[in-house]
Amino acid sequence: MLDDECRFPKGTDKSYIEKQNAALKGHPNYVMAEDKRRWLAEFGVDHYAGPVMYDVANFLDKNKDVQQDQLFEFMRKSKDPFVKDVTKYQDILSRSLDMARQQSTALKEPTKSSTKGKPTVGDTFRQQLVALVDVLANTNPWYVRCLKPNHNKAADDYDDELIITQLRYSGMLDIIRIRREGFPVHVPASTFLDKYRCLASKDPKPLPKDEKQAAAYILRSLKLPETEWQIGKTKVFLRNTVFDPLEEKRKILLNDTIICIQKYWRRCVYRKRFIAMRAAAIKIQAFVRCQIHRIRFVRKRRAAIVIQSYLRGMFAREFVAELKRKRQREEEERRRRMKEDEDRRRVQAEEERQKQETMRKEKAVEDSFQTAQRELYSLARMAEIKSRKTKKATGEVDLDAMFEFLKDKPQPQGADETAFVGQIQTELDAMFRESQPKAEGSRTMRRKRRIQKKLLGLAEEEDKKEEPFNVQDYSMIAYAEKWFNDHPKDSGGLGTLTLRRRTKSGLKGDTMPKEEMVRYTKNSNLATSLIHMHDPENVNLACSIFKDLCKFYRGDLKPDQINLTIQSVIAYGLDRSELRDEIYCQVIRQLTANPKLDQVLRGWHLLCLCVVAFPPGKSLNKYLQAYIRHHFEDPNVGRYAIWCLNTLRLTKATPRRMPPSSMEIACVRNLNNLICRFYFLDGKAKAIGVDPSATGGDVVRVLADKIDLQNVDGWALYEVNPERERYVRSYEYIADLLAIWERDRRSSIQMTKYATVSKKGHTSAMGAGDSKFVFRKRLFRNPKDIPQDPVEYHLIYAQAVHSIVRVDEFPVDERVALQLAGFQCQVTWGDYDPQSDSRYSDIVTYLPERIIQGRDWSHEDWSRAIAAAHKEYGHSKTNIQAKVWYLTSAKNFQLYGATLFHVIYKGFWSYPNNLILALDHNGFKFVHSRTKSTMAEFPYARLESVAVDVLEQAVTLNMKTQSPEEQKYYTFQTKQKEDIAALIASYSPPHSNFLRVGDLRQRRGRITEEERFKAWEEVRFCRKVLADHNLLRRPADSSGGFLTTTLRRYNKAKLERLQKQKEGKDFEKVFKQNYWSYSKSRLSQPLSMVVGDELEDFACRMFASLQIYAGIANSGGFEMDEDQMHVGMIQMVISKCLEKEVLCNEFYLQLVKQTTDQPDPNSRINIQNWRFMALTCGVVVPRSKDLVGYLMAHLRRCSLDTMSEEGQWAQYCIQAVQRTQTNRNRKYPPSRQEVMCVVNRRLIHARFHFMDGQFRALEFDPSATTEEVVEMVKDRIGLRSDASGFSLFEVFGQLERNMLPQEKVADAIFKWEKYAKSTNSHKALKLTFKKRLFIRPYTNSTDRVEFDLVFHQAIDDVVNDRFPVSYEEAVYLAALRAHVELGEYQDHQTCDYTSIVTRSLPKHMQQNVETSKIAQKHRELVGRSKDECNQAYMEFVRQWTLYGSTMFEVLQSYTSTLPKNLWLAVDQDGIHILKRREKEALVSYTYRSIVNYSPSLKNLMIVTESLTRGTKFVFNTSQASQIAHLIRDYTHIIVEKQRRASQHSHGGQVSLSPH
Repeated sequence: MLDDECRFPKGTDKSYIEKQNAALKGHPNYVMAEDKRRWLAEFGVDHYAGPVMYDVANFLDKNKDVQQDQLFEFMRKSKDPFVKDVTKYQDILSRSLDMARQQSTALKEPTKSSTKGKPTVGDTFRQQLVALVDVLANTNPWYVRCLKPNHNKAADDYDDELIITQLRYSGMLDIIRIRREGFPVHVPASTFLDKYRCLASKDPKPLPKDEKQAAAYILRSLKLPETEWQIGKTKVFLRNTVFDPLEEKRKILLNDTIICIQKYWRRCVYRKRFIAMRAAAIKIQAFVRCQIHRIRFVRKRRAAIVIQSYLRGMFAREFVAELKRKRQREEEERRRRMKEDEDRRRVQAEEERQKQETMRKEKAVEDSFQTAQRELYSLARMAEIKSRKTKKATGEVDLDAMFEFLKDKPQPQGADETAFVGQIQTELDAMFRESQPKAEGSRTMRRKRRIQKKLLGLAEEEDKKEEPFNVQDYSMIAYAEKWFNDHPKDSGGLGTLTLRRRTKSGLKGDTMPKEEMVRYTKNSNLATSLIHMHDPENVNLACSIFKDLCKFYRGDLKPDQINLTIQSVIAYGLDRSELRDEIYCQVIRQLTANPKLDQVLRGWHLLCLCVVAFPPGKSLNKYLQAYIRHHFEDPNVGRYAIWCLNTLRLTKATPRRMPPSSMEIACVRNLNNLICRFYFLDGKAKAIGVDPSATGGDVVRVLADKIDLQNVDGWALYEVNPERERYVRSYEYIADLLAIWERDRRSSIQMTKYATVSKKGHTSAMGAGDSKFVFRKRLFRNPKDIPQDPVEYHLIYAQAVHSIVRVDEFPVDERVALQLAGFQCQVTWGDYDPQSDSRYSDIVTYLPERIIQGRDWSHEDWSRAIAAAHKEYGHSKTNIQAKVWYLTSAKNFQLYGATLFHVIYKGFWSYPNNLILALDHNGFKFVHSRTKSTMAEFPYARLESVAVDVLEQAVTLNMKTQSPEEQKYYTFQTKQKEDIAALIASYSPPHSNFLRVGDLRQRRGRITEEERFKAWEEVRFCRKVLADHNLLRRPADSSGGFLTTTLRRYNKAKLERLQKQKEGKDFEKVFKQNYWSYSKSRLSQPLSMVVGDELEDFACRMFASLQIYAGIANSGGFEMDEDQMHVGMIQMVISKCLEKEVLCNEFYLQLVKQTTDQPDPNSRINIQNWRFMALTCGVVVPRSKDLVGYLMAHLRRCSLDTMSEEGQWAQYCIQAVQRTQTNRNRKYPPSRQEVMCVVNRRLIHARFHFMDGQFRALEFDPSATTEEVVEMVKDRIGLRSDASGFSLFEVFGQLERNMLPQEKVADAIFKWEKYAKSTNSHKALKLTFKKRLFIRPYTNSTDRVEFDLVFHQAIDDVVNDRFPVSYEEAVYLAALRAHVELGEYQDHQTCDYTSIVTRSLPKHMQQNVETSKIAQKHRELVGRSKDECNQAYMEFVRQWTLYGSTMFEVLQSYTSTLPKNLWLAVDQDGIHILKRREKEALVSYTYRSIVNYSPSLKNLMIVTESLTRGTKFVFNTSQASQIAHLIRDYTHIIVEKQRRASQHSHGGQVSLSPH
């Protein structure tokens, strides 16, 4: 009707509504307006949902769909292909029909329209409806019921009542119920038989001929329940419980049959191929072996001929040379004798007299030294033999018996003692005879002559090297011509710059000559750096440094700013190696032709400080030496020049770490050494002059020379302050330590006046403050040996006194301590004097503090006891005798010779956590801190490696285990981690390369040119593959070429063909080297084929972000304000790579480009690019195999040079890519914590917490999964590898979530870091390690570590109200914890039970529990050990039937039979519903009775027993997914146990443990 009115020439909306009202007025579903005045304006249709009114205004125009032909005509003439393509939709009906025909085979011919003219909207709709009906007739339709979630059109908002109402009223619930109760699968009997006949093929009985009987026979043979299927007249009716198993069994049978066929076919094919290949290989091997042996024979014959010729020539030349030398020596000897005969007669008499005098003096000195050595040996051996005879059975030293023969005054010795001393003397004489040097053999003499000749040859070469080179060849002007930048002439003045554009012809004339650039200038502004540098930041720093230098030269700085300026300039040079030569050149420039002497002196002072701090580069070294040599004769600065050259000649392993201190600046100004004070353990000190470039090893040798110490092996310097005691390495600069003291504002660097042991008297020195240098023995390689040097013996004696009295390292009792104090008094004061009791007033000098506090004596009582000991044990003995017996008794202690470190064990074991780690020449020991008893002892052979944590104060000893029960790792918390590792390395050289946790192991080796060539060829091949596969975008300037320069004309097709042939032959002409290599300029277009303006903009901004991070750009990327480390920008770029694969490919091409052909591989710009590369490789890798191949080829090429920073970063990236490929890409970009670790080329450092409050700091790679980290934690804490059920939990405040095994730990860190930032929370993520799945028998009784973990987890469950306890039980548990933490109950001691209640009971019971009842229970536990109390605690916890279940607090409102607030417990047996804080379960269900469980965001539905008649529970909880995963894991364990049990029952195998 509407179409007819549209065809009518004068049809209007009014005429249409009139005709429609007249025709449909009586139809029940046709509605006319209630107001008759609106009858010609609107009408209605009574739909199933209700009446709908329609306004007829413009109905005809809308149905005609009048289009603007003129607009389509303009669009058809457009040059844009997209706009032109739109015009084909002008005839929408034809297009719709064409599309319908393409999608359906039913529309073979176009249906006729209801009108001969242009089709209307109604015609189009009618045709589409007809096409749809035809499609539905030829397909199997599936109907989708759409539900409206809410009335607000909002996302993630589901109105449960609205959805239930729609399902109920639409009949869906009834349809589903009917569908489930009936037989939904209807299969014709013949079809059923054809499809499932194969399932009965193994049955020997034939199938019945009747199709229905055959179908029934098949179903019965498969033992399918007859209630689930029925046989109809022509069809078989099945339920899903039968249909799905049938399909599964048929699928398995077909797969097995297919595999069997494939197996036989492949065997046939591969056998034929193998026979052919074997025959070919035999032929090839025969030919190759023939050729190899022939070539080998020819080479050997040629080599033999060459060797023979060279050897014969060598023998001939040696013979001739020897003849010439012999004749020459004879002639020279004859002349020399004639000349020396006269001189010998004249000086012979004088030489003879001097020789006799010298021999007499040397003999006297040697006799006195031998006498002292013999006395020292005899006394030491006598004390040792006597101590062995008088040693008690318990291992203690009986000094009464030991020193019995020395108590009385010197008297004539008895027969026994005379014989004893004679025996000692005989043994010592035999020892001295054995130690006499033996005569050397002829072979030894020849070897020494050869070595001497080599040494003489080396000395001659060194003399040649020391010859001065020509100073004129290495002038600073020549250096400037090679390495200086071009500076404009007018670059200095502020008002001399011009805006005019310089032409190329005039550029050379406006450049400053190099002679002027190396001379003094008054202008303090530089246009750019003197030396060419790649880092723009270094260029800016060079300009600012020159301004500071000019102020320093002119003397414009205040006195307190001079040292700060010097220190800042040198600090820049130490921190940035690229700036070092620049600083040297700036200093030299302002020195050259400087007219003012005071400025020259300041400049040379600064130059001396620079030479001490860091060496010049290789290119500047000889030029700097030439400049210094040129000023040797200068009367003003000659002494500075000589001092600088001598310092330059010193070989330095590394530059300094710190800028010079104020004292060093003052000393170098006067060219003096630093006067430092070094202490000894006997209370004395020595002040010596230390060169600013002296190291710890140099100072040790100088000190030994000053005090006449013969051997420095094992002696070292220590930096001692009230906070710590640190070993000074032999390569550390003493001046660096003094600078650190000054930085920390310690008083030890202040000038003080004191008396030293120097013969010069009072001297100003450093080291008299809180920090000081102490000289003592570090290594006791043979503690029982007796040193022959009296000086060394005295120092060892002083160190033994220090260890016994001051440090209290040995377990001495009161009696032994007094005996040793008597000998110490004899050494200090000599013989006992009754009138000098004041000597003993300082009792802490003689006795340990522990001994003094152990007895309730007054100060006078202890003084009298020390005096009595002096009188009884030390009187009448010489100084050397007292030292020998003191030291001999100290050697009998087990810990003598060991270095003790107070550490805290980080882990679980049966020993105290606070202990002493003792290191000696045999191995290491764990010593009790109070009793000094050895708890465990290990040789160094049992030690596999030592790992020092670079971030945490911890050191880990990795052991070689011989059985799984032995512990593999021992981790200790200590500030002396470096000293422990260094001492182990000194005693055991195989452990010298101790690990630093997070440092990358680099392979060392020489790289051949062949390997470099192969690496470049691999990179070039990968580039060609990328170009051939059209992954790269052609550069904008590569569209031309030789085709554009020819005069020949080609058509378009031939032109494209020639261009493709050209590109295929040589892609490098299109993609030139600058396309692949580093660039400072921005990208005008992406490197890869990125489609879309938005993506292209993202790609260019990503490259700009890379340049910003490298420091060569300031804007244009994803930079963020107030983000100096650019962490936010890094996260934004990598998140784009995670979102879009094309952007990931593009960014990797950019990273490879910026790390290729860097001018300086070790520059800061290149290092920043490599850091970005490492961060990206740890998160995402490209999916394109070609691009991954190019990336790996680039990394392998760069990793060849392992000594450079670039090579080490490339190795790190290779490992990161391999790990990311193994564990797949991450979900989130790196966190700030990860960025801070990776930019330092370390693994991610994180703390993993345990339930007892401890934590273990571990490092893992960015791709590490939860499963891998759990195994790592188990390995580090000594937990059995087969201990199951443990997992990692994310704990953030009150939120706790179990991490899935394949989740990335780094993703969890980023996720919670982002959450904390968005919520402005100051909380931090705690990665907690605890047991999640409890499988009986829960723990292994022999594993102490697992017991401790589960035990502390049980305490945490009680404290956090996840374990129900009554009042009496709470008192009992608190008493157990009090006995463990506070010790046994004592009546006179007051115990703090309040803290015990806070740490061991839930909050709702802390106020109710009375401490008196806890004390009463505590009294009843007297006599129990701590382990027994812990066992009792666990036994009480395990008595609960639901022990091991995980408790979840849930809410339910689905049924009124249960309370609203509940506990849902999930354990090995099933689920249990409890009232909160009650032990008995209201209802329990096994996993077999659970038919369905479905989690949502905040709800969990569990259906038990049956889907139709079972019980349904709906719980409201935010941990719905956690509960579902826990049920799934327990179910998987049960199924696995059943499978193993079935294998055991059928196969006769031993069943496996559930663990």
